[in-house]
Amino acid sequence: NVLTTTKLRGKIQTYALTIKDSQHLVLKNLDFFGTTLQAIPSFNKKAYVDDIKLDSLNFNYPCASKRMLLDNAVSQCTKIDGRKSKGLRFNSGSFIFFNNTFHGADGIPLTYFAAESRLENNLFTYNDWTSANSLKGDGCHSTVRAFSRKDSAIWNTLL
Repeated sequence: NVLTTTKLRGKIQTYALTIKDSQHLVLKNLDFFGTTLQAIPSFNKKAYVDDIKLDSLNFNYPCASKRMLLDNAVSQCTKIDGRKSKGLRFNSGSFIFFNNTFHGADGIPLTYFAAESRLENNLFTYNDWTSANSLKGDGCHSTVRAFSRKDSAIWNTLL
C-alpha cells in the first residue's frame, strides 16, 4: 500500500547559518541544499556586519516560497546586511562574493546592504523563473538586489 509506506518530507528550516554582528569572516567551500545563510546586524551601534567574503559556496535551491502551505509571504533568501541603523539603505559593510553558485532560488537569490561590494565570477542559474512572488514585490525582480554605493561586478554569468 503506497499510502502507508510513503514518507513525506518537507523543508523545515530556511537558514542553515545565521551570522550576527560579525566582522572579518571568510566562508569557503560550503554546499547548501534547500537552505541558505544570512548575515544580520542587531542594530546596536557597536555591533554590525562587515568585511565578509563568501568564496566558492554552492547554493542549490536556497529559498522557496510556501505557496503550497497557503502562505503568500515573500520567500526568504540569502541576505547580507551591513547597515548600522534600521531604515538606511546603506552606510556600512564591505562584502566580497567570489566564485559562488546560486541555482534554483524561488525569489531573488542574493540581497545585500553595503557601502562597498564586489561580485566576481559567480554563476546564477534558473533563479526566480516562475515569478510567483510578484504579488509581494519580490518575483521577477532581479538576480541580485543590491543596496550599495560602490559595487563592482566582474565575470558573472546569469542563465
